[in-house]
Amino acid sequence: MSPNSRGYFALPLVALLGCQAPWDPLVGCAEFDACGTSTSGGAGGDPPTTGDGVHTVTGDGAGSTGPADDGTTTNGGTTGEDPADSTTGATLPPPSIGPYAVTPDYTMVNALLAVTATADAEGVRMQIDGGVPIELEQVAPGEFAGEIAAFTALPPSNGKHTATLTPWRGVIEGEAVEAPYVIALPPPGYERHWSVGGQAGYVAAVDVLPDGRPVEFGTFFENGEPRCYLKLRDLDGSLVESLPVLPSAYCSATDLAIDPETGMLDVLVDRESGNGIVWWVGQIAAWGQGPVNIGTGTVGDTALALAHHPGMRAVCGSRTNEMSDGRDALVVLLRPGEQAEPRVLDYRAEDKPDAHRFAETARDCKFAGDTGDTLILVGEAWGKHSLDPNELKRDRLAVVEVDVVTDDEATWTVAGPGPNVQSRALALDVDDMGRFYMVNYTCDDLCVPDGEVRVYEPGGVLAAQVQLGPLSSLWLGPHDIAWSPAGYAVVAFGELQDQDSVFKVQAVAPDKPQPLWTYFPQNQQGQQLGLAAAVGPYGEVYVGGVSDNRPAFAVIGG
Repeated sequence: MSPNSRGYFALPLVALLGCQAPWDPLVGCAEFDACGTSTSGGAGGDPPTTGDGVHTVTGDGAGSTGPADDGTTTNGGTTGEDPADSTTGATLPPPSIGPYAVTPDYTMVNALLAVTATADAEGVRMQIDGGVPIELEQVAPGEFAGEIAAFTALPPSNGKHTATLTPWRGVIEGEAVEAPYVIALPPPGYERHWSVGGQAGYVAAVDVLPDGRPVEFGTFFENGEPRCYLKLRDLDGSLVESLPVLPSAYCSATDLAIDPETGMLDVLVDRESGNGIVWWVGQIAAWGQGPVNIGTGTVGDTALALAHHPGMRAVCGSRTNEMSDGRDALVVLLRPGEQAEPRVLDYRAEDKPDAHRFAETARDCKFAGDTGDTLILVGEAWGKHSLDPNELKRDRLAVVEVDVVTDDEATWTVAGPGPNVQSRALALDVDDMGRFYMVNYTCDDLCVPDGEVRVYEPGGVLAAQVQLGPLSSLWLGPHDIAWSPAGYAVVAFGELQDQDSVFKVQAVAPDKPQPLWTYFPQNQQGQQLGLAAAVGPYGEVYVGGVSDNRPAFAVIGG
C-alpha cells in the first residue's frame, strides 16, 4: 500500500526469463554430485523423483553399530550402555536411521525443503552444515519431519549444503547420516519479471493469496476518470487474469488486504457520492467474485490504509474538525454484523495536555500483538512540539498503539528531532517477532527529505534506524515496506537519476548500515516509482508502481 499515491495520481502521470539465465551460471546439482543421489546403501540406477519430477536425496540408513566398550563419543554423542527394554529386560539396539530424504534436493525457486526420516529412535536431530542442532518433529511412531528454508540467495543460503541427521534415545546417539542438497536461487535483486500495462494508471497495492500468487490492485484512467482493477499473477509474474472492480464507476484504488488463510480479498477505494468523495470498502469472498460493501465513509474523512484481522477490518486515515488543529487521526473498525465503530485519535503531549493542539494523520496501519488485538498506526503529528513560542509548527513521526477490544486510550509515541527537525512515517509492516518496521523521511524546515527505516518495539521503544539516503523530493517516497521471512524488510520508492525518477527497491536489515541488495528495472522508460511491496510466504518479492504513466509490476530475486 502506498499512502502517498493518492495525491500524486489524482490525474494520470505524464518478460519472463528465457531458457538461458542472464546471470552468472548457477551451480548445478551434477557439479556437486547431488542430483538425487542415493546415500548409505541406496541402490544404483536413475535418481528417485517425485511425481512432478522433483529430485530428492534419499537413503536407506547407515546401518547400526554397537556401543563402544569404552564409552567413547561417536558422531558427537557418547554411546555408553544400551538401555534395557522395561518390559522384557532385553537390551535395545542402538538408535538408527532408516530411509530419509530432503525434498527437493535442488531448487532454483524459493521454497521450503521437506526433511523426512524413519528411525528406530526416541528422536532425530538435524544439523545444517554443522550448525546448531534442530530437533525434528515426530509425526508418527518412528517417523520424523522438518523443514529447510530456501527464502533468499543471500549468503550463506545459496550453494551446496549438508543436513546431518542423528538418531538418539536417552543419552545415546546412533550413527549419523548425511543428506546433501543445493540451493541455487537467482542473485538477490535480480529481475525475474518486469511488465508495464497498456493504459495510464498505477499500482496502489500488492498482496499475496494463500497459495503464494500475488494480486495487484490499481487504478487506470478512462477518459480522464479513474477506474479500479485487480490482476492475479502467477509466481513468475505472468498475468493469469484481470478483473474490473466497480466497472464504469468513479473508483480510485487505495489499499488491498488478503486473508492469508481463506484468500478473502478486501479492497479500499475512493468513490463518488452525492456530496463528494468518500472511502468505500468491498469484500470479495474469493477470486473472480464481485465485491460486497462492508463500510462507507463520510465526506471529509480521508482513508489511506486498510488492515486485516480475522474478526474485523480497520480503515485508517484522518478526519477533519472545526477545532484549531483542523484534523485528527481516524480509525474505523468494521466488524461483521455490527455498526462501524469510528475512533478519533488526538495526540496530547505531556507538556501540552490540551486537546487539539496537533494535526494528526494515520498513513498506514497493521494488527499486531500476541492476540492480534492491538492496531498499530503510523503517520505524523503536526504542531509546535516545545514550549518555545517562537518554534515553528513541524511534522514529527508518530506511532500509535490502539487496543481494539477495550476503550482504553491510545498510546502515542512521537519522535523527537533527529537526524532532522521534521519526520513523517509513511508505511508499516510487522515482523515475526512483533516489531514495527516503518519507512519514513526526515528533513529540515525546507524539507528536502532523507529516507529512513525505523524499527520500534511494542510500547514505542526505538530499536533501530537505517538511513536510505537523500531522496531529493517528497514525491520519491519511500512509499511502502514489507517484511520478508528471509529476515529483512523490502522498501519500495524512487531515485532521481539525471532528472528522471527510477523505480527502486532495496532490502534492509536492522543490524546492517547498508542495504542488502538494490533493484532497478532494466527498462527505465519514462518517470518511474515503486509504490507497493509484498513478500510471498517463501520470500518471493513482488513490487508494483508506475512507469511512463502506466502500471508497472516486478518480481525480484530475494
